[in-house]
Amino acid sequence: MVEVNAGNLRLAGLSLDCAEPVVLATFYAQLLGGELRWHNDDSAGVQVDGLLLVAGE
Repeated sequence: MVEVNAGNLRLAGLSLDCAEPVVLATFYAQLLGGELRWHNDDSAGVQVDGLLLVAGE
């Protein structure tokens, strides 16, 4: 995982638009060793270290 830090600016979350949020979030959770925090029909969230990845329609 790449952490962006430019002075006082730090990347804390990333949102991805996709057709199947649970599938994409599960993929990234497995790839990055994260934890699937929630999922429903419209969105899913993965926690990886200090980053929250949100996939949604």
